[in-house]
Amino acid sequence: MDVLTMLREKLDGCGLYDLQQGTVVYAELAAYAAGLQMIYDQLEELERELFITTAEDRGL
Repeated sequence: MDVLTMLREKLDGCGLYDLQQGTVVYAELAAYAAGLQMIYDQLEELERELFITTAEDRGL
């Protein structure tokens, strides 16, 4: 699941924001998600590399 989808699911429940595509709030959320996606991907890779059974590159 990508970060934008996760953020939309979390914020959709509160009902305060119009999270439809084309809105300013959606554009801002998409900008945040783009930056957070890079960090999320790096953390996933780090988690894989911590264990020998799942390491692909640096953890070997």
